[in-house]
Amino acid sequence: MKPTEAYTAQTQDTEPSHDGLHKLLNNSDYSDFTVKCGAKTWRIHRAIVCSRSKYFKKVCDGDFKVRLSPPVVSASKIVPKEAREAILTLEDEDPDLIEEMLVYLYTMQYPQTPSGLRKAKDMVLDAKMYGIADKYDLPDMKQKVLKAFEPLLALYPSDPLFTEAATYVYRMTIDTDRGLRDLVKGLVWGNRTTMITRKDVQECIMHNEGFKDDVMHALFADPGAVGTKKEKKERGKRLSG
Repeated sequence: MKPTEAYTAQTQDTEPSHDGLHKLLNNSDYSDFTVKCGAKTWRIHRAIVCSRSKYFKKVCDGDFKVRLSPPVVSASKIVPKEAREAILTLEDEDPDLIEEMLVYLYTMQYPQTPSGLRKAKDMVLDAKMYGIADKYDLPDMKQKVLKAFEPLLALYPSDPLFTEAATYVYRMTIDTDRGLRDLVKGLVWGNRTTMITRKDVQECIMHNEGFKDDVMHALFADPGAVGTKKEKKERGKRLSG
């Protein structure tokens, strides 16, 4: 289900203001800003996105380079600034994630899929969207992603997609951003007798330095860790590769 379709299904009974703003995302009337990513294009409204994202405000204020169309001087006359449209091309991004972000900017709601219908694959989506929210300076969205991610960990700790989500958590966040990292570490360490013995979890830990550091720190710091001091030391050597 696409983000826009999921939102429509979720918000049939929500307040009209959010629904009305969401409809503007698919309506080019009065739009004055174009975002392109991959094969997707969105005609959006500066008044909405700039009031909710510092990143887009900087773009529209001219702090970042965007292409103006039509050019400042046309064949017949000088085109006034207010008549020109900014075009921002986001390279090396996933268009589906950008669409999720834009839907959020218009609705201020996350997730777009009702909580009761969310599945294990949404752990991966949340991990990616947390990184997107951080990159595009959306702290409110980060908190909503964090809140949506936590119950999925409790529901799907043994799902194979857990390790994919964990990988994105540690690759799309910096070491000092403890939001999703603490949730992942807490799940693994809180269920260490079963989680750390899983081969897929072991491989995930060994291939993600931040994850490995978190587990190693917990291994030596937690007095309730399983095994003797010697056994813990041996496990630590294996994890550190």
